[in-house]
Amino acid sequence: MIISYRSVRALLFLAMLFIPFTSLRFGILGFGEIFILISLVCFLYVGRGRLNLDVRLQPFLWFWVSFLVLSILGLLVNAFFFGLQSGRPGTGLFDFASYFFILMSVVLLADRKLFPQGVSEKFFRDLFFLWGVLFSVLYFLSLFYSSILGFSLRYHHFYSPLVNNVHQAASITCSMAFVMLSVVRFYSSLFMRVLAFLMGLLFARMALESGSTKALMGVVVGGCVAVFFLIFYRSKGVGKLYFNLMALGGVAIFGMAFVSMYHSEILSFGVQFFTENDGSSARESLYLNGFNHGLRSFLVGFGPGSHTPYSGGFSDAHNSILTVFLQGGFLGVLVLVYFFSRLLFLVRGNFFLIGALAAILMYVIGGDILRRLPIWVILVGIGYLSQSLQDPNGSRIRSGG
Repeated sequence: MIISYRSVRALLFLAMLFIPFTSLRFGILGFGEIFILISLVCFLYVGRGRLNLDVRLQPFLWFWVSFLVLSILGLLVNAFFFGLQSGRPGTGLFDFASYFFILMSVVLLADRKLFPQGVSEKFFRDLFFLWGVLFSVLYFLSLFYSSILGFSLRYHHFYSPLVNNVHQAASITCSMAFVMLSVVRFYSSLFMRVLAFLMGLLFARMALESGSTKALMGVVVGGCVAVFFLIFYRSKGVGKLYFNLMALGGVAIFGMAFVSMYHSEILSFGVQFFTENDGSSARESLYLNGFNHGLRSFLVGFGPGSHTPYSGGFSDAHNSILTVFLQGGFLGVLVLVYFFSRLLFLVRGNFFLIGALAAILMYVIGGDILRRLPIWVILVGIGYLSQSLQDPNGSRIRSGG
């Protein structure tokens, strides 16, 4: 049997089709994870263990390597200074394995021989389009059936296809609404453009029907940010710097005036956002306890695992920034902020992809994306697609589908 980069890429594509659907897992592994591991073995065989990493994905690799190193340092601090008293047993190993698995997946997606320029953009265009087809088919089935082949399509009356909780699907649908609208530009066929556009709108509807406040905020904030960059940002032309600075200053003044007028309503909605499904102020307690506990090892944290004190034990933080602070300390938070600032710089020329990034940030501040492989696949795809769309001399995909 001859194994080539093309066959490895096809196997990896098949793996990525399955990863959004966590109900299809057998324990901690599902079809997607198994196919990724097989892809990795085949990739190492074809490339004889040599890597040729694409500089376009350098921010992703830099983040995960840095965060893993910091989390190991945090674990050592936890062991030597706190006697491993912080953390729920077993969660540290699970988190570290999840992070390392995501790093391996990013390494696969970042190899230049496996994903040369042009091929990487087509890979993600086709992947996101098929995600749109799968989610759309499942959505229409959910209008008539609550489950299919024993797998749930709805959580009560909320759209939640083939996942273990609502947010595993909602975090995807709210960001994919903007990604699909951006993918429209990769097609020359009017039919494919219209189809991709309609799937983008349908993804937004799916997010709104998920029952998740974070998904609602993702659609609203992502839409507002996209419109802002469409109207007020200039990526080229004479005087673009002065125009962008003036636009930013004008919006800042308007924003402060708006907040001063409606601060009570904004505060009320903000409290609802951060305490969603927050029985007995549980999330408020998690955030306060987690932050105060993190100050005990504020520089490098306590290592991977659950470190938020709650009900006599430890719990997940349910907030990506707080999780990074607890596991990697203040240095870890700086690494996370630097990563998203680099990613924002990459997508600055495409307002729909900026909207997708803003939607994901709603789950960063109100949920946990660190172990969510589908979110990282979307982020990698955003990185690839944004650079293809920005580079006028790049190999833009032109296809009728």
